[in-house]
Amino acid sequence: AEKYLLQALKFAPDVAVTNAGLARIYFERRDYARAGFFITRLSKVARMDGLTADILWLAIRVQHHVGDTAAEAAWATQLRRHHAGSPEYAAYQRGAFDE
Repeated sequence: AEKYLLQALKFAPDVAVTNAGLARIYFERRDYARAGFFITRLSKVARMDGLTADILWLAIRVQHHVGDTAAEAAWATQLRRHHAGSPEYAAYQRGAFDE
């Protein structure tokens, strides 16, 4: 998947789902710095109201692991604003960053 997404990124670097997919891959590998790079790119190319709860929760967990509390709070605000009733928001409220 990583190879495919990196190839897609070359052709369309501003596609939110590509950046989110790469962030997820690196997060799952515990490469939080690289995941953070793609989350930062995602924040620049995506419309916040168009992101799923799952992607917003991923962004929160990535920022939590890199220690960027301001970015973590900003993503959490978006999650609350757009998906307050979601399981992802409930996980955020529990502090379940590693589940």
